[in-house]
Amino acid sequence: TLYGKTKTERQQRLIKAQGAVLSGQYFDPTQITVKQWFDTWFKEYMVGKRAPKTVEGHANNINNHILPAIGDQKLRDLKGYTLQKLYNELERKYSARTVQLVHTTLNTALKQAIRNDLIQMNAASKCVLPKHIQKKSRALSLNEQKRFVEAIKGTKFELVFLLCLYAGLRRGEVLALQWKDIDFDHMQININKTVARVKVFSHDNPDGIGQKVVKDPKSKSSNRVIPLAENLVPIIKEQRKRMLELKLSRGPGFNAEDYLFTDLSGNVLDGNRVSKHFQKLSEKILNEPATIHSLRHTFATRGAESGVSLKVMQELCGHSKIDITADIYTHISSEYKKQEFSKMNVIL
Repeated sequence: TLYGKTKTERQQRLIKAQGAVLSGQYFDPTQITVKQWFDTWFKEYMVGKRAPKTVEGHANNINNHILPAIGDQKLRDLKGYTLQKLYNELERKYSARTVQLVHTTLNTALKQAIRNDLIQMNAASKCVLPKHIQKKSRALSLNEQKRFVEAIKGTKFELVFLLCLYAGLRRGEVLALQWKDIDFDHMQININKTVARVKVFSHDNPDGIGQKVVKDPKSKSSNRVIPLAENLVPIIKEQRKRMLELKLSRGPGFNAEDYLFTDLSGNVLDGNRVSKHFQKLSEKILNEPATIHSLRHTFATRGAESGVSLKVMQELCGHSKIDITADIYTHISSEYKKQEFSKMNVIL
């Protein structure tokens, strides 16, 4: 059956189909399975056309959640209640955020199928999604911050952690820093890229290859210049000395990209390795697991407690929306709340 809103449109599609039959390129859209379409959609509409992290996310959703459940079904037979059942099953095993991401993949692929005249209706548009409640990063209290700074003195990732804590940088932004980004004359740091480990797909490597990718920052607002804290200067200079010594000892095979933090070959550090190290430290120092993002959250919290304006902090953190910064400002530490409340004793 050939669909079309008007008789003319149906006739045009019939002529097109007849031409495809004569050229040997015709396929029956009623027989296409979900797997066949998603394989085509991924290779032709995603690989090389979207950011590597986006492509990797779609690949995970397709291979881990979509194809195992509905891959053998005919694309045209896909119904809203079928996908709703899939979402409900996923919600029992995974977070609401995972369900939303799977829905994004399905919804995007099915919209393209409509544009390609393979289906008439997007079954994903009929579903009800669970609400995702984002977990709040916890900020360190002043006492915890002091203990943490003391504990990391002289350790291999000290400067990585301090740049998150004293400059509000994201993990990927810290690891992507090159020496040319550190401006001692003007006491500032230029944030213009980030690094992430992603599985990169291509037509030559359809299964993807894990790579560390240095790319543009998360958003336009993430591209920024921030002041360099004076207490970081001697630690940065010491790191510079260590890196020059390493480069000299390793010889011409050392990567010439000049990153602040590298492995023994001069390649940018793996962010997962840094995060695992931080998690172990947090369990030891804070008596509970935390993520490295807690240091950036702490930076913003200290700013709120010190009276830094919302707009300035948004620019320092590189938040795309001021609402993100405002949300942090409404969750300042309990210590600070008590300290500020005590001032009211004078008038109460």
